[in-house]
Amino acid sequence: LPPPKKKTPLPQPAIAPRHLAHPPPRMQILEWQKSPGEAVAVDDVLAVIETDKVTVDVRAQHAGVLTEVFAAVDDTVEVGAQLLKIDSDGTATVTAASPAPAAEAA
Repeated sequence: LPPPKKKTPLPQPAIAPRHLAHPPPRMQILEWQKSPGEAVAVDDVLAVIETDKVTVDVRAQHAGVLTEVFAAVDDTVEVGAQLLKIDSDGTATVTAASPAPAAEAA
C-alpha cells in the first residue's frame, strides 16, 4: 500500500465553521463589523457569530465592497447559510434592503 497522502490545510471558511466534525446546526449573528457599502480587505473581520460551543469571527476571503448582508444582528441562521455578499470588482451597487448593523448602546 502507498503511504497516506499528507493533508493540506484548508483556508478558514468565511461563512461557517464547516470543518468541525459535528457542526452545530445553527448559529447566531452577534455583531456586524462592516456595513454594506464599506470596502473590505482580505482577512477583515466582517461579523461575529456564535454557536452553542464557540464564538467565531467571520473574515473576508476576498477584497472588495460589502454589498449585502442577509441576516440581522440576533438572527439565528443555518450553519453554511450565505451571510453576506462582497463585490470583488467594485461594479455592484449596494442593496438597500440589507439589514443595518446594530447600533451600539450609548
